[in-house]
Amino acid sequence: MTSHPWRVGLLAGLTLLLSLPALPANGQRLRERLAQRQTEAATLPAPAGMQVRHDLAYGSDPRQRFDVYLPARPQAAPLLVMVHGGGWRRGDKASSGVVANKVAHWLPQGFIVVSVDYRLLPEADPLTQAADVAAALARIQALAPDVGR
Repeated sequence: MTSHPWRVGLLAGLTLLLSLPALPANGQRLRERLAQRQTEAATLPAPAGMQVRHDLAYGSDPRQRFDVYLPARPQAAPLLVMVHGGGWRRGDKASSGVVANKVAHWLPQGFIVVSVDYRLLPEADPLTQAADVAAALARIQALAPDVGR
């Protein structure tokens, strides 16, 4: 029996064509699950005794800010710094779900959580964004001894 390459191509093409109607439904289901998870994460209860300090500046641009989430007893607490994702173009320090998840997990364990914003594309290229994060870390380090007082 001789193999015909066109038969293999035809079979592969038919298989792909028949599976196409299922793709949008699966994509929609995935989007719905992600939206549900974000909603659940955004509605996590705040840990008891939590304090928040919003929009502490580390530069002159309005995006050069960070938020500090303090546990009930922040003295001598370890500090966790979170820098949001977003492909250099989107996102912010208050990203719903992301921050709520970190705060709900780490604050009850006694950690201080800091969420950092930085300038985005096209205003700032990735090297400038890295410099923003470095400046934020320097400012956080300078404030760390007093953050729990």
